[in-house]
Amino acid sequence: IDEFPNLKAWIERIDARPATQKGLNVPVPDKMKEYRENPEKLEEFEKLMQSYFKDRLKI
Repeated sequence: IDEFPNLKAWIERIDARPATQKGLNVPVPDKMKEYRENPEKLEEFEKLMQSYFKDRLKI
C-alpha cells in the first residue's frame, strides 16, 4: 500500500475515527490490529486462511 500514498493516508484517517473502530468490533472483536502489531499472529492467520482456501478450492 506504500506505493499508493493517497490511499494509505485515507485508510489511516478512516481508521483513526472512533466510529470506525467501534464498527469494526461488531459483531465480533476485530483482530486486524493484533495481526498488524504481532507478525507471528499474522503468520498463523495466513497459514490458516491458506489451508482453508486450499481445502475448499481443491488446489
